Amino acid sequence: MFKFILPEIGHIRLKDVKPVHLQRVMQNIKGMSQSRIDKIYQCLGQLFDAAEQNDLVQKSPARGLNKPKGTSGSHRAITDEERRVILKVANTHKHGLWVKLMLFCGLRTGETARVKVCHFDFEKKLLFIDGTKTANAQRMVPVPDEILQEVKALDKSPFDYLFTNETGRPIQPHNRGRMWKSFKRAMHIEMGGQLFRDSIIPPYMVAEDLVPYCLRHTFCTDLQDAGVPINVARDLMGHSDISLTSKIYTHTTDTAIESAANLLSAYREVAR
Repeated sequence: MFKFILPEIGHIRLKDVKPVHLQRVMQNIKGMSQSRIDKIYQCLGQLFDAAEQNDLVQKSPARGLNKPKGTSGSHRAITDEERRVILKVANTHKHGLWVKLMLFCGLRTGETARVKVCHFDFEKKLLFIDGTKTANAQRMVPVPDEILQEVKALDKSPFDYLFTNETGRPIQPHNRGRMWKSFKRAMHIEMGGQLFRDSIIPPYMVAEDLVPYCLRHTFCTDLQDAGVPINVARDLMGHSDISLTSKIYTHTTDTAIESAANLLSAYREVAR
């Protein structure tokens, strides 16, 4: 938490901290999860209230700060900071491939349990997803080279499941819950969080609402930012109804707006 605060005020004497300095902290965390923003906002308030009570400052500069709006709920995309940490942790974590498959290919957690090596087309760089949730759940999606290389490195036979539990059977819901808990623990450590007796302790560095579905939601917003038509995105997501896809595509991002501006600019140049 303090890594978001100290860059702005760590070099300033406590009595010289002004509201403008703290508002910069708030501006820098815009777009993060709402729970993270709330915690940093509360931390600043408690910190300077205590300083005021102990006569270290005349008046708390944290009063009246404008708190930016963040993302919340399991149906949200990950933030840029979360993406950076997730990808870094995934490079070394034992469940990193599982996490990247959801992020880069949009799999539901239940769908990851049915992935077999033979479902990958290494030449066409595609993955067949054996989905069952909807009529359109069975689908083909593009796969990044790094995932294909990791799958090859596992040296499994074509009909082996990609992810298995201790008994060698496909991962069950309770297995997937433990896998995600282990991954979030590693994220907590990567973000500067502490452990006590091998358990994470406050302040919790990872947002509570960061769940595996956020990875799938991010895949959809990435499709939008990349300019993928919504009808194609529906097929890649395995949605039975395009209205489900449109609920995500209506969350217009800065990247999507910039892309639209560039397309319009190029069109107007040609139309002159």
